[in-house]
Amino acid sequence: MNKTIIYSLLFLFSFVLKGQKTIDDLNTFFKNNVHNGKVDYSSIKSNELVKLDGLIKMTKNAVQSNKIDQQKANYINLYNLLVIKQIVKNPTVSSPNEIQGFFDKNKFVINGVKTTLNNLENKIIRPLFNDPRIHFALVCGATGCPPIQKFAFQKEKLEEQLNKVTFEAINNPNFIKIETNGKSAQISEIFKWYIEDFGGKSNDIINFINKYLTRQKKTISSISYYPYNWSLNSYSSNLKEDSSSNVKTYTPSALLKKGQIEVQLFNNLYTQTAWRNQNGKRENLPERSTWNTMLYTFNYGISKSGRFNLGFDVNLRSTTNGPKESNSLDIFKFEQNNKSRTTISTVGPKIKWSPIKKFPKFSIQSSFQIPVSDSLEIKKNRPWLDHHKYTWWTQFFFDKPIGNKYQLFTELDFLFRTPTYSKSYDFTKSTLSTPISVFLSYFPSNKSTVYVQYQYAPTLTSFHDYYMQVGLGGKYQIFNKLQIELSCTNFFAGQNNGAGSTYNLGLRYIR
Repeated sequence: MNKTIIYSLLFLFSFVLKGQKTIDDLNTFFKNNVHNGKVDYSSIKSNELVKLDGLIKMTKNAVQSNKIDQQKANYINLYNLLVIKQIVKNPTVSSPNEIQGFFDKNKFVINGVKTTLNNLENKIIRPLFNDPRIHFALVCGATGCPPIQKFAFQKEKLEEQLNKVTFEAINNPNFIKIETNGKSAQISEIFKWYIEDFGGKSNDIINFINKYLTRQKKTISSISYYPYNWSLNSYSSNLKEDSSSNVKTYTPSALLKKGQIEVQLFNNLYTQTAWRNQNGKRENLPERSTWNTMLYTFNYGISKSGRFNLGFDVNLRSTTNGPKESNSLDIFKFEQNNKSRTTISTVGPKIKWSPIKKFPKFSIQSSFQIPVSDSLEIKKNRPWLDHHKYTWWTQFFFDKPIGNKYQLFTELDFLFRTPTYSKSYDFTKSTLSTPISVFLSYFPSNKSTVYVQYQYAPTLTSFHDYYMQVGLGGKYQIFNKLQIELSCTNFFAGQNNGAGSTYNLGLRYIR
């Protein structure tokens, strides 16, 4: 055997070994960092960022193979690695859509050409391989994608792997949602976006699904599409729990995704036996006064990007006065007399939006509350119940994670009340108050949080007044979509304001 043949065999053998090492390293990476179809981005950033960069470089080189199955496997791996790399570089996001240019502007050099994720998928992978099963292997970093796998795709196993991921997706009840009649199904918008890949018509999609559908021996005959879930497919190794918990994901600054709904009841009970005069000095009152507000809220996500929500509020207000030793819970008797009264006081629409795409944790909510009962402030032989004014309430929310278990949340409000007429009293002055609130939250788990809060609320118009309150609270996710909140606060300083306490109970349902 001459030297040329020997050198050729050695080169070929080294190339095979190098390719096998790449596959082994990819398998180890996905095995270590993928759990329950989600990616542990924080662990990668802390421990395996250099390894990730190396894998991307090796996979870029490997896509130059002249074997079609080798190319297909490497392009799938490369797409998934590039998605992970972008999210690891932006660890505080809750959706890939929050990263500017994630799909269509951020570029990577592949085979000497700059390209984006969209171009990689739609200009290279889809036309080159013409295989609809690829849509169940490519994972864009969102929960709405099929689950990412714990293995790398490789030439020798590619057909088996693509059939596996397709079969698992089609038979996943969260991906293909079969109705109770067994014939209709709600399916992912992936099928609508890439309908040409599945045949071009709805019947072609149905036939494709039925080809793989074995769940309960069903076959479907009609389809509709549920809204795509763009929340991040993130797994937290620190909390060892599903990171999709509503408690941690849907902070006050967070918005609903398109098609999501939120229904909330928040009950605020305030009771006092003292107040603070114009000098800020505490003075005892001759009786106990108690107010209770039941705030009913409905919100709906209207934009695909998750940056606009619409909703409305309804306020049910109650008040009662009694002896100092009386129980504040007596207010829930809902009596109507010269010491107590209850009515729906205001209703109104609201909008919430995230104005700056680069700062998804910053959002603005604005509502307009309209009095719907007469004489809320003054009514003969009845106690004061609520402000009888049109109220424009704008809130600026911003929260910032501190590590994996803490979060700082801030809120600035502009509460403008403008006069209206009542049958019982004349035109009154406008008022503007600007409450500022700070919350520090600790997450013992993804299903629970405890927090401390502080609020300073000055009034800037009419006669000057203010109050300050501090409090403790907690939230717990009872069921997958339902959470409960308990809190209490104390008004420890102020001027021309009450010196009481609040006791709060909230129920929040998000779907």
